[in-house]
Amino acid sequence: MMPAMRTIAVALVGAMIAWLAVVACKPKDTNPPGTACPADAMMCPDGSAVGRTGPNCTFPECPKPADPCEGIELPPCPPECPADGMSRCGQPCDQEGEACGNAIGDNMTCQGGTWNCTVHAPLGMGCNQVCR
Repeated sequence: MMPAMRTIAVALVGAMIAWLAVVACKPKDTNPPGTACPADAMMCPDGSAVGRTGPNCTFPECPKPADPCEGIELPPCPPECPADGMSRCGQPCDQEGEACGNAIGDNMTCQGGTWNCTVHAPLGMGCNQVCR
């Protein structure tokens, strides 16, 4: 066989192998057209449910929970208290007016040389934040 013909033959065989690899690796629909998905549902953390959909009958993502504080004007939060912060309640402090807290109303303030602590009321439905 002539060198030019051999090069063409090798190129054709290589192209056929590449084409077969692409066809063999293409993901296949597990649910052929016209076939219905199972009627089961997945429960989401918010209590809603989602059903299977699409060519592979997969569950979609659960809806993102709404921010219950959206649209409510909240003041800025004080700096976050240290992990052991609330254990300092009633103990002496050095810097008058120093304060820390969290978004639901737990806070500590240095008043009169002592850490004064406030704990949030029980959480309920809706916006439970007192600051952002």
